Amino acid sequence: MKPALLLGIAALAPAADLTLWYPTPAAYEAKRPGMTQALPIGNGPQGSLVFGGVAGDRLMVNHISLWTGDTNPSGDYGSMGEYRSGGELSVDLDGQEGFTGYRRELDLSQAVARVTYAVKGTTYERQYFASAADRVQVARYTASAPGALTGRVSFKDLNGAQVTAAEGGIIAQGSLKNGMAYATHVRLVAEGGQVATADGKVTFRGCNALTVLWTIGTDYALDGTKGWKGALPPLAQDLTAAAAKPVAALRDAHVAEYRRWFDRVRLDLGQPDPARAALPTDQRRLAAAKGGDPSFAALVFQYGRYLLISCSRPGGLPANLQGLWNERNDPAWHSDYHTNINVQMNYWPAEVTNLGECHLPLFDLIESQIPEWRKATAASKEFRVPGKESRGWTVRTSHNIHGGMGWKWDNTSNAWYALHFWEHYAYSRDRDFLAKRAYPLMKEVAEFWDDRLKALPDGRLVIPNAWSPEHGPTEDGVAYSQQIVQDLFANYVEAADILGLDKAYRDRIAGLRDRLVGPRIGSWGQVLEWMNEKGAAPYDPKIDFAKDAAKVVDSLRKAGAGSARASVWAALPATVRERLEKDPQDRAALIEGLNQLVAGPSLATQPGFAEKAADGVTALFIAKGDAALLPWINRTLLAEAAGLGGGRLEDMPYDHHRHTSHLFAVFPGRWITPATTPDLAQAAVVSLAARGPTGDVREWSCAWRANLYARLHQADLAERMVREFMKRTCMNLFGDHPPMQIDGNFGIAAGMAEMLVQSHVGTIDLLPALPQAWPSGSVKGLRARGGATVDLTWKDGALTEALVAASVDGPLMIRRGKEQATIDAKAGKRYRVDGRLAVTPVP
Repeated sequence: MKPALLLGIAALAPAADLTLWYPTPAAYEAKRPGMTQALPIGNGPQGSLVFGGVAGDRLMVNHISLWTGDTNPSGDYGSMGEYRSGGELSVDLDGQEGFTGYRRELDLSQAVARVTYAVKGTTYERQYFASAADRVQVARYTASAPGALTGRVSFKDLNGAQVTAAEGGIIAQGSLKNGMAYATHVRLVAEGGQVATADGKVTFRGCNALTVLWTIGTDYALDGTKGWKGALPPLAQDLTAAAAKPVAALRDAHVAEYRRWFDRVRLDLGQPDPARAALPTDQRRLAAAKGGDPSFAALVFQYGRYLLISCSRPGGLPANLQGLWNERNDPAWHSDYHTNINVQMNYWPAEVTNLGECHLPLFDLIESQIPEWRKATAASKEFRVPGKESRGWTVRTSHNIHGGMGWKWDNTSNAWYALHFWEHYAYSRDRDFLAKRAYPLMKEVAEFWDDRLKALPDGRLVIPNAWSPEHGPTEDGVAYSQQIVQDLFANYVEAADILGLDKAYRDRIAGLRDRLVGPRIGSWGQVLEWMNEKGAAPYDPKIDFAKDAAKVVDSLRKAGAGSARASVWAALPATVRERLEKDPQDRAALIEGLNQLVAGPSLATQPGFAEKAADGVTALFIAKGDAALLPWINRTLLAEAAGLGGGRLEDMPYDHHRHTSHLFAVFPGRWITPATTPDLAQAAVVSLAARGPTGDVREWSCAWRANLYARLHQADLAERMVREFMKRTCMNLFGDHPPMQIDGNFGIAAGMAEMLVQSHVGTIDLLPALPQAWPSGSVKGLRARGGATVDLTWKDGALTEALVAASVDGPLMIRRGKEQATIDAKAGKRYRVDGRLAVTPVP
C-alpha cells in the first residue's frame, strides 16, 4: 500500500502567497551559507535549519539556551561566551541520482517545510515541522513507490558530546566548558523495510515511509541563585510519546497549535500577479523590491510573525541576534543580546501584531539577569555617585543568559528595556502585570537616573557621558539618551497614577522629566543628534585627506569633462591650482581651496552636481532659499556628487550612518509626532532624508526607518523602506546585515503594522500611513494600546470599515485623518466603524 504523501491538515491547499519556495536545495558544503539559504523551523526553545539536500539531507539543530560563558565580571567582550550550534542531523538516501522537478518550500500558514522531487518515475516528498504541542521536531519521508527508501541517519555533535546509536535511535550527551549539560535524542519510525544500528548510525532499507523525530535540551535554568542550573528536560520520554503517535496526529496537533497564534492576524494587500507568484522567492523578492508586488510585502510581514512564533515562546528565552537558528560555533557578535537596538527591535511586532505572549521571554530574561547587572553596575567607576549608595542597574551593549555582559556600556539601555514592560501593559491593560512586574522595574530604573542626572547652569538636566550608538563622540546630553529617559520618566509617572502609588516620588520624577533637555532643531533643519551642533564642518587639515592628498588631486585634474570632480578642479582658485600642480601633496592648499568652495557660490548649477542637487536633502536646502544653508549645500554636494567627504560626519547632511538613534522620540518613543510637535516632526523628516537609503544602511536600518516614516505619516517613504529591506535579505528572507541577523525581519513587520494602525498618542489612528502602492486591502487582528483589536478594510485609499474589539472597559478614541470619534467600549464587545467614523455596536 502506498503511503500518503499528504497528511491530515496538509490535505488542505497551502496558502500560495504565504509560501517561500526554491527550485534547488540550500547550499551546504564549501562556504556553509546555511543562514542565508536554509529554511527555519522552530517551536520556541528548539529549532532546525532545513537544507533539503536530495541524496544528503542536512538539518542544523539548535536550542536557544545552548550558551557558553558565565557572569563575566570583567565585562570583556571576548570572554562573555557565545550562542552555540547544537549539531548536524543527516539523512542520507540511496538511489537519488538524476532527480527532476525539485521544489523546496516553507508554508507559513502551517509552519511546515516541504521538499518534493522525482527520480525515475518515483515521487519523493518530505515534510518538516517543529512541534510545540509534542516538544519534538519531525521529518517525514515518503515515496510513491513501495520500498523506495534506503539510507542512513547520523548525528554530528559540534560541542564534543558522546554520540551513541542503539535500538533505532541516536543519543548525543555532553557538557559545555561552563558546565552546561545538554543532549540531543533522535528516533526513527519506519513503515515497512528493515532498520539496524551500526557504527554510530541507524540504517534503513526498503522502507515505504520513514519518520525521523528529534529533540534537544539543556539543563539551563533562568535563575542565577541556582547557578543557572536545573535539570535536563525529559527528552527520552517526549520522544517515546511522540513516536507512539501516528505522524498525521503529530502534524495536525502541531498545525492546530501554531495556527492558534498565526491566524490571529491576516493581511491582504491584493492578489499577486501570476507571473510574479511563479518566480522562486529569491527572484521574486528582487523584483518586488522594485515595486508592483504588494502581496509579497504581506508575505514578508507574515514571515516576521512566523519567525517570532517559532523562536520566542512563553517559558523560554527570547530571540537573540539570530533568533534561534545558528549554523556555527563562532557566530557574528556571539549571536548575543545586543541592547542598543537589536534585541529591542526583535520585539517591536510582538504587541501590535497580536503576539503579546511572545514578548514574555524578554521580560523573564531581563528580570533573571538584574541581580548580576546590579553587581556589575555598582562595581563600575562610571556609575558611582559620590556620597550615595548605588541604586539600580544598567547594561552593556551585549549580554548573555548567565548575567554576563560585554563591550561598551549602553547607559540608557536599562530605560529602553523598561519601555518594553510598559508597552506590554499599554496594549494588554493587564493591571496585575503592571503592578507586580513593570512598575517595580520602571521605578528602579527611574531611581538609577534620578541619582545620575547632571544639571546645566540654567537648571536643565542631561544624561552624562552618553553616546549615540554606534556613532560619534561620548558626551553629555546626547539626544538618544535624553529621549529614552524622558520616555522612562513619562511612563513611570503614568504608571504611578494608574496604580495610585508613591505620590511624592511620582511628583519628583515628573519634575525631573520636565527639566530634561529635549529634542532641538539644527541649522539645516535636522533633529540634533548631540546637544550642541557640530557645525557646518569645514575640511580639517588634521583629518581630511591625510594620506591621499595626491590621489585626490590627481583624480580632480584628470576627471572627465562635465563631471563633478572636473567642476571642482575648475572652480578652485587659480592660485590653489598652481600650488597643487606644483606639489600634489600640498594638502594645505587642497584644504584651503575646498573650504573656499564650501563658502560659496553655490555648486548646485555646476556640471556634474545638478542631479544630486535635485535629490534628497540637498533639494530640501535649496527649496528653502536660505543663504545660511549655502555651506551645507556645497559641503553636501562635494561629498555626494564629487565623492569628497572625508573628516567628521556628525550632524552632516551626508552622514548615512546605519543608526537613527536621535529619532528615538519618533519611534519607538511617542514624543515627536506630526500632530503634537509639527516642527520637530518635519525636522525628523529632514534627518531621515539626510540619512538616506544608501551608504552605511543595513537591513535593520530600513526596518527602523519604515517605522519612523510611518509615525511621521510619510506613507510612500515608509513603503519604500519596506522594499529597501527586501533588497537586503538573504535567499531565505533572513535579514542580511551582513552577515545574517534577524532583527530586521521583526522590525519590518512592525513597520508595516504601524502604517496601518497607530495608537501611541491616545487615539487609535486608522490607516495613518497608507501608501499609494497598497490602494485596496484588509487586515484582521492588529492590536492597539488600550486593550483593543482592530480589523480594517480599505478601497482606493479610503477606509471602508473598521471593526474594533475591546478587552477592557473604557473610552477608545478613533481617528482617521482629521476626523475623530469616541467609542464607549465595554470589555468583550465589538464596534463597527464606517468610513465616516460612525460607530455602531455589533450585537
